[in-house]
Amino acid sequence: MPNTGQNESQEHIEPSYFSREVHEAKRFYHPQTLASYENPEPYSVISGGWECCDKDYTINRSNFPYIALEFVISGQGTLIIDDKKHTLIPGVFFSYGPDKPHIILMDEKHPLEKYFVNIQCLNMDDFFGPDTAYLYGQVIHSVRPYLIQQTFEELITYGVEHNSWSSRICNQLVQLLLLKISESLIVGKDYSGIAYSNYLRCVSVLNQQYRKFRSLEDITEACGIDASYLCKLFKKFSHQSPYQYFLRLNMNHAADLLLRNDHQVQEVAEMMNFADPLHFSRTFKKVMGISPSAFVKLSKGTS
Repeated sequence: MPNTGQNESQEHIEPSYFSREVHEAKRFYHPQTLASYENPEPYSVISGGWECCDKDYTINRSNFPYIALEFVISGQGTLIIDDKKHTLIPGVFFSYGPDKPHIILMDEKHPLEKYFVNIQCLNMDDFFGPDTAYLYGQVIHSVRPYLIQQTFEELITYGVEHNSWSSRICNQLVQLLLLKISESLIVGKDYSGIAYSNYLRCVSVLNQQYRKFRSLEDITEACGIDASYLCKLFKKFSHQSPYQYFLRLNMNHAADLLLRNDHQVQEVAEMMNFADPLHFSRTFKKVMGISPSAFVKLSKGTS
């Protein structure tokens, strides 16, 4: 059934506009008002998250109380907005709000995986600046999906934690999203066709499965292409090789283990399947620019 619900009143209950037609999701909800801040900002992030949609996922709204930003990272679907039909594929950003009736439909064979964030504001001009106002109600293809995805992941992390800093950080991150999307618009034909679609698919595979991989061969097997072609795709559409991107994902995960779970360097090296702590430390420093022990000390403010 189409999802047309509105807001709920209790923070621990998901709002009715969150679709139940998903088989996996990570979402947050902060049912606050702009007046709830000691130093109120003109807009506030209310909810957001990541969703793997079911094939029956359908949204059909004549009205939505918030400004919504959505970003597709895998699958296919259709968006109807302003009486125009748009194809949703990886790398597509779209937005809507109170004056934008919209319908979202799935391709049953390739359901969408996407990020979203919803923003409350008293005046739309308070959220969209003069350089980003044109994004509202638009469907746009980005050439840097991995960078936009990183910001959405940060947004979800702070949204789920919901500590005393979260609201302000989330508000800043949505502005960063708007700037990244504006900067990464696809112009011309270089980012169309099979090559770009294959690149987006490989990035999605890496983002979802990087913990399973041990080598470039593992990555190419999962992506279903040979190493030479994979490297050519990353050279054309990215600033780093596929293996560098893979290492970055792993070292970000290692940094999280070091800080959030207070694991020792040797423990993290074992968890990351390194042969010895020295090899892990060298790799961490090469990617992050600092040794893991120094990273922990600086992050925790210890000497």
